[in-house]
Amino acid sequence: MENTITIIKTFSASPSEVWQAWTDPTQFIKWFGPGESEAHLKKYEVVEGAEYDIDVIEPSGVIHTTTGVFEKVEPEHTLVFTWRIHDLPMDSSRIIVTIRLIEAGSELTLIQENLNQPFLREMHAMGWESAFAKLTQLINK
Repeated sequence: MENTITIIKTFSASPSEVWQAWTDPTQFIKWFGPGESEAHLKKYEVVEGAEYDIDVIEPSGVIHTTTGVFEKVEPEHTLVFTWRIHDLPMDSSRIIVTIRLIEAGSELTLIQENLNQPFLREMHAMGWESAFAKLTQLINK
């Protein structure tokens, strides 16, 4: 779809380990955010209907606040949540993360919908790729 990005990554870790990296706040802050940025969780409990509130702080000190709601939580398989970065000219988007067992470990698919501007799709794709590079270092054996 035109307003959507899809990223597929494989990990040598189990689906349980990949899930924990998304849902355990102590692991999540180690990889979330592009490049050298740091994530600060103001509110983060992965439960259906729960809101989250994350500040991503760039090395320059610029803060990007991201908020949303967890819509669907199926442990070790599916995580669906809304997403809005408040300092960007964007409507709320929706992210669908699925994790499946493969012979080599796990395959993660991230689909982000409702990115109406080309620069938003490019920026988010680059951000996720950078964050997933950190995730790979965290969980691959």
